[in-house]
Amino acid sequence: SMPRSDGSRESTPVKVITWRELAERTALEIKKGDFVAVDGRLQFNSYTTQDGQKRREAEIDASFVENLG
Repeated sequence: SMPRSDGSRESTPVKVITWRELAERTALEIKKGDFVAVDGRLQFNSYTTQDGQKRREAEIDASFVENLG
């Protein structure tokens, strides 16, 4: 996240994909807005919206997720 002039933080949500035991643990331990460390592979998902606009979305195929809160 980036600091704003008023001291708050600007953030951009990034989809984090988890599998198996990591997915189960992440679902229990992490909620929206938590500050987390993620290790994994960055990938881009391209898609077209219903109104025909092309979009590209970053997501992380995670091998490790830790709640830093």
